[in-house]
Amino acid sequence: MEFIINKKIIVDVLSEFVVILKENPIRPILNGIKITTEGENLKFLGTNLEIDLIKTVPAEIIQHGGVVIKPNLILEYIKLMDQEEIKFKLQESTLYIHQAEFSVLNLESYPVVPVFESTEITSLNGKELKEIFDKVKFVASQNNDNLAINVIRLQFKKDFSEFVATDSHRLIYLKKNIASKEETSFSLPLDGVNSLSKLLKDEEDITINFSNGQAIFLWNNTYFSTKTIELSFPAFENIINDNSFSKHMEFNNSEIKSSLKKILAISKTSVDLKFGAIFKFGSKKVQVQVNSGKAKLTEKFNVIMEGTELTTSLNTKYLLDFISQIDNNVILEGIDSNSKFKITELGDNSYQYIMMPLSMRS
Repeated sequence: MEFIINKKIIVDVLSEFVVILKENPIRPILNGIKITTEGENLKFLGTNLEIDLIKTVPAEIIQHGGVVIKPNLILEYIKLMDQEEIKFKLQESTLYIHQAEFSVLNLESYPVVPVFESTEITSLNGKELKEIFDKVKFVASQNNDNLAINVIRLQFKKDFSEFVATDSHRLIYLKKNIASKEETSFSLPLDGVNSLSKLLKDEEDITINFSNGQAIFLWNNTYFSTKTIELSFPAFENIINDNSFSKHMEFNNSEIKSSLKKILAISKTSVDLKFGAIFKFGSKKVQVQVNSGKAKLTEKFNVIMEGTELTTSLNTKYLLDFISQIDNNVILEGIDSNSKFKITELGDNSYQYIMMPLSMRS
């Protein structure tokens, strides 16, 4: 096998594969990228058996063939080269790149990765898809102890699409005016979402497809596939559609954000209730108190409130997580100190955040 490829192209391609490949001591072959020739192009394939990435790029093919390489060291070396066009030559079990020699992995041991025929659901710009993921993924359970919620839930309707995540303590919901050719729903594992987000480019249009338990994303000679989670996602529709809140509060975004950052600095050191603080919602002012055992702080900021006064305990980190995602005034709705709270941005009910209060300490 022998080919010549542009330096920028090979650097970009190898950098993308490094995102999904993880050290696998049990099956070392999965640490590698399979490179094969296809006509006048090179096909790059990488998998961790949950996520597959395939890219096809142009190259000058001198001799057809295939090779499996570990990309990290080769990528580091190529970045240091001055040449704009780089020659790769495989001889027996050695890959020659300019003046360097690299060992390769066994081509025959590389797993077969099927490319699924799939149904197109919808398409959107890569920048928009990344922004959608960023707005919801921080709420998903961050560990895989419970796979059902270590996901982002995607629901595609005829005229709109929904993106939902929860960690059982809080829930986030985002509705977008993205029409779909097929109505379907599936749960994307968080690891797949994070990997895909790192690969998306602003200027590229992404087609979302689905087939046999695989979510497939296609763009610019790229095929990205991740297994979906078939466990039932928690029912959320009734929670999102609940409008029984009797207390309505409005805050200036900058003011509440500034106060919460100070409260968080103290509350994160609490031994008894990490991130917890007492919120006393009055008719015109909110008083937030925190006592971590190491420090105390009381913050006050303005509120426009409808309903009777309320005292409750909230997770300041959770609250700040959502407020940091929005720009306009913050709307908080509740019933009492023990029931769920809904937070939205003023004038926008398409982006909702539900969080439960903490237990009040005596």
